[in-house]
Amino acid sequence: MKTFLTEYFTDLEGRSEENSSLPWEFYSSSLFETDQEPCWDFLLSEQNQDLEENGAEKTEPDSDKDCLLFEFSSEPLLPCYHVQVSLTQGFCNWFLLADVLKRLKMSARIFRARYPYFEVVSLPQAELWKQVSISQVSSASAPPLKSKNKEDDEDEDEEGLVELVRCVQELQRLLGSSIHVLQDEDDEEEEEANPGQLCSR
Repeated sequence: MKTFLTEYFTDLEGRSEENSSLPWEFYSSSLFETDQEPCWDFLLSEQNQDLEENGAEKTEPDSDKDCLLFEFSSEPLLPCYHVQVSLTQGFCNWFLLADVLKRLKMSARIFRARYPYFEVVSLPQAELWKQVSISQVSSASAPPLKSKNKEDDEDEDEEGLVELVRCVQELQRLLGSSIHVLQDEDDEEEEEANPGQLCSR
């Protein structure tokens, strides 16, 4: 491998007349050949190279970039369930509304009236526990229990529907958590420009 790489980069840089070795020949390799110095981003796609060389456009930010989110609280964190509540929506993190109401010490009616922008959905309890039991993300060892408060049970029908509220950073802060996001220095400017796009648990 060392010999191969040495000879390959020698071919790219150009051989001297004193070097009698035969050059390597590569076919269908135009995708990797650029005017840049050898060994510099030669595995970039041709489209990204053109954008960088011309400087006319900026490449789109990498959507696969990840960040580390730390949640600190003086009280135990509420259990969070990574489930899918509808076919039109992917998997998201949800709290049991009963747990949130207990932590905030308020009724469901007051919560909905005071925070109408929080997404609240209903899901059969059997379906919720089924998804949690096979989830590779959730680590719950027991099915979520129904609330013992009569006022909370008014929102559940005979089929055993359970109310869920979507886990977002604003709700986490409302519950007393402090959110800290650790990411690359290159993304700091983007974080300041788009503070609402940070990841959440």
